[in-house]
Amino acid sequence: MSDNKRLKLSTKESLYDPIEIEVDEQLYRSRKLTHDIRKKIGELNKKVSVVTGSEESIEALYRLVEFIFKIKREVLEKLEQSEVEEIYFHFNKRFVEVEKERMEIIKKTFEKAAQIKGGKEPKEKIPKNRKRPGDKA
Repeated sequence: MSDNKRLKLSTKESLYDPIEIEVDEQLYRSRKLTHDIRKKIGELNKKVSVVTGSEESIEALYRLVEFIFKIKREVLEKLEQSEVEEIYFHFNKRFVEVEKERMEIIKKTFEKAAQIKGGKEPKEKIPKNRKRPGDKA
């Protein structure tokens, strides 16, 4: 089997570039977003509310940033809360951008596959409420 027909994945590396931040000239990269990592981020994200700013919310914010970037709490404690919030917003913004890129790649892949197999868009769209043979009225 030739290499172009084989999908090669790594449990160590991501298909996508990590999201990066820099604090005091030290570079931190986001973790590979596996199912378990995304689940943990989702749990912490539910507790974060930058608007209310409750103690529980602030603690979740710090824990989330600490977890995503594997950054030591001592480093985060040296930053202002607004800077930690900025890291949080940066991560979310970049995550959305990466997801858009990923969806575009998937879309192009399917379009390319359809062209290779001779697939074409139907000329006429079938109405959703169309009766079909054998449908009960």
